[in-house]
Amino acid sequence: MTKSYDLIVIGGGTGGNGVARMAANAGWSVASIDSEPHGGTCALRGCDPKKMLIAVTEGVEWAVNMKGKGLEAQPAVNWSDMIAFKRSFTDNMPPRIEAGLEKAGVDVLHGEARFTGPDTIELNGETLRATHFHIATGARPMTLNIPGEKYLVTSTDFLGLPERPDRIAFVGGGFIAMEFAHVAKRAGASEVTVLEMMDRPLGNFDPDLVAMLVEATEVLGVDLRTKAKVAMIEKQGDEFVVTVERPDGTETVTCDLVV
Repeated sequence: MTKSYDLIVIGGGTGGNGVARMAANAGWSVASIDSEPHGGTCALRGCDPKKMLIAVTEGVEWAVNMKGKGLEAQPAVNWSDMIAFKRSFTDNMPPRIEAGLEKAGVDVLHGEARFTGPDTIELNGETLRATHFHIATGARPMTLNIPGEKYLVTSTDFLGLPERPDRIAFVGGGFIAMEFAHVAKRAGASEVTVLEMMDRPLGNFDPDLVAMLVEATEVLGVDLRTKAKVAMIEKQGDEFVVTVERPDGTETVTCDLVV
């Protein structure tokens, strides 16, 4: 038997959950579907867990800034404890979010939805029908189409690392890479490199503010390279060699992790 709804929301992140709740509160029959636990990028794999890592590693920055001003401290980051702290939030969010949706009258479903018609989808071998669909499946990392791309890990992988690699290279100088570079360096990584193919990182942000951040990044000890296009990633034993094309020629970066 085909079950019917007024609205089916595909994607259990911020962009879908708000719509599902509002529609349910308006009296619609609603289902929310996600192939993973509900919460999405912001709560589970992005904004919120990232802020927890930043909060911990900023303690190191505060100690550095307060040196000679009355604070005597030599803080260090225990990476595994920090990740456990992050998980104390992210592990509890899906049950809370799903319970909130169910309390609002939303059917919470899991699996990969596939459209089989203009008003039907297939989920786990069953057919569901809806008058309206709201697709909020988010984004996925872009592909680079370079040799060795399989050795790259994503920001989601970085947020779940059980141990901190000592040498890390970030491909791209967007806000995620810049924030993670600061986290890694404050946490004790010996070599952190950001490879940005454009003239400056954070291309869509205010140039004056970016210039201030670039200076702070370099003072922190992060190797920020612009006009650096990643051409290839090779695995050599336990380490990776990243080949980078720059205006003056080809360079390589040797590291333990490429993000």
